Amino acid sequence: MRDLVLHGFIEDFAKHTGFDPKDVARAFEAFAASSILRKYHHFDSADIENDVLVGGSGDGGVDGISILINGRPIRSREDVDFFKERLGHLDVDFVFVQAKSSSEFSSSEIGHFSYGVQNFFSGDDVDRTLNDDVLDLQEVSRYVSRTAYT
Repeated sequence: MRDLVLHGFIEDFAKHTGFDPKDVARAFEAFAASSILRKYHHFDSADIENDVLVGGSGDGGVDGISILINGRPIRSREDVDFFKERLGHLDVDFVFVQAKSSSEFSSSEIGHFSYGVQNFFSGDDVDRTLNDDVLDLQEVSRYVSRTAYT
């Protein structure tokens, strides 16, 4: 990473959250996700690592996905049912994160990310090229859409 100021922010973030500062790519993904998601909810580093980051092989061009219901992050059908029963309605936000640390970007990378988001919401059969984290969140998303109007 060439940007010294950004690199300093990432090192500081890694030091305070427990991410490995030597794994700059993963720490940067977590930093980006944390910065974006802060608008919606306070996520601690374990939440970011375990519940948001999906990057790696089979990520569909997306580094992080968060589904929020009534301002709270969810990860399972049980979470959806809890909010539906307690509050009687679901106010749902989907947040997708793609983090690039290079000083430039290509239209193909933007296209890959856009396709990944579109694929996430497609009504098609399950895309077996996606990793388990993305597939799990996709299943929760489909459950939300079936549950929200019943």
